[in-house]
Amino acid sequence: MIAHRQCGCGSSKVPCGCCEGVEVVTPLSEANRPGLNALAYRAGTHAAFLESMLARLSTIEIEHDSQTYRPLLKLTTREPEDPSIALLDAWAMVADVLTFYQERIANEGYLRTAIERRSIIELARLVGYRLRPGVASSVWLALTCEDNEKVVIEPYEVRAQSVPGPGELPQSFENIEKFEARGRWNKLVPRVTQPQNILTLAKRAGESRGASIYLKGITTGLTQNDPLLVTVGQQPFLFRALEVNADATADRTQVVVEPWDAATKNTVAFSIKPGLHTLVASFTDPGPAAPHLEALTAELEARREAAGLADFIDSETLPGLAKVIARRNITNALRERVRGLSEALTGAVAELRGADSDTESSGAGVSSLTAMATPNSGNALEGEDKVMRSLVNGLTRPGSVPPSNALRLGRDAATTFAVHSDLGI
Repeated sequence: MIAHRQCGCGSSKVPCGCCEGVEVVTPLSEANRPGLNALAYRAGTHAAFLESMLARLSTIEIEHDSQTYRPLLKLTTREPEDPSIALLDAWAMVADVLTFYQERIANEGYLRTAIERRSIIELARLVGYRLRPGVASSVWLALTCEDNEKVVIEPYEVRAQSVPGPGELPQSFENIEKFEARGRWNKLVPRVTQPQNILTLAKRAGESRGASIYLKGITTGLTQNDPLLVTVGQQPFLFRALEVNADATADRTQVVVEPWDAATKNTVAFSIKPGLHTLVASFTDPGPAAPHLEALTAELEARREAAGLADFIDSETLPGLAKVIARRNITNALRERVRGLSEALTGAVAELRGADSDTESSGAGVSSLTAMATPNSGNALEGEDKVMRSLVNGLTRPGSVPPSNALRLGRDAATTFAVHSDLGI
């Protein structure tokens, strides 16, 4: 007689499988060490949930009226095909899906573990940060036109491609704004010199021994201690040449000068009021500064005393020009020109307050006014020799103000190719 072994549940099938999953393994630990790139936040997986539920089938006990019941004690099968076990398998799948998404939500709540862009945006908003929108790259294109040609290019009419490097693809660029191209703009070079200011030169020569003036060419014929007479309009300036340095590379001659009579500063004849009138009249394209200059011209024509004129400039003209400089809708070139005019008028106020009626009527004294005459104000220069004409033409050109850094350069074609009256183009 053969004795059959029996399982503890009474089944003759050994092993019957009813003792599998006797250990409850859920919920799993949610502890995570610092510095992880992903968080473990699941209470369990499908296998862990199913194993725990199968283990609890034979351990669930219900106390009722001091009696203990084990309602599932007679459920001895562990076959996956059994409806009861299949129901547990289905709920284990539900728990697996829920804990999966719960873990993903927990990972998206931290900057180190988040992988969704929306999560990064929402986390950044907690500290008030906003991501900038994506923008297309921009480049500068150099267009070359035929000489004496003028072409108007409409938006998206010009297309260019970059030269790709190894392993790169060519990038296409198109113009997004309407702009104008001219043949004379093919070779634009920066100005490397600044127009000379004869009045500032006269003041510097009188205050210190020696100030430099530059003449075009290297055959000026000047030698040390030669007299040098410079006239701007009807105002003569007499200097003594201290040094004459020819620069063949730049095709110019540097002349270090001082007033002809260095003992006094009255040898340079200059009337303050006529100089002011010339200064204001020669300020071309004043823009929003025009009303202030017109009011100053009216005061000059009214023949007011020096003290009264100084008070008007100090209380009316200079504050008005300061407001013009502070405006944001004017060009940088005009702003710098108005700033230079303000500095010249400030020096003129000091001269007017220190000048008496005799000095003003006789035309003695040196003014620190900044001459800004236009290139067309050279009628009084007819008959001068070629060297002197070249000098005066250079003196009458307004100075260009280069940008202090690359951040002040405009990035649009309208600003880049706009007509600049101070440059004469």
